[in-house]
Amino acid sequence: MLYAKDIKLLPKSEKGLQNHFHALDDFYTQRGLVMNLGKIKVLVFHNYAWIRTKCNLILSNRQVEVIESYVSLGFT
Repeated sequence: MLYAKDIKLLPKSEKGLQNHFHALDDFYTQRGLVMNLGKIKVLVFHNYAWIRTKCNLILSNRQVEVIESYVSLGFT
């Protein structure tokens, strides 16, 4: 495989997502793979806006951007 695209992680909490990020980072590091951290975004599904905006997620020692919406060009 030359590249992976559009990986979707669906944990139930911020801590769960951070754990997924740690596992993903370890997986990539062990295999000598590189993530394009500029393209990684997080979309939080929650009724309260303040919860969506307070997420503090780190991947490869960088803050991950939290976005308000996402348009998927394809779904299978």
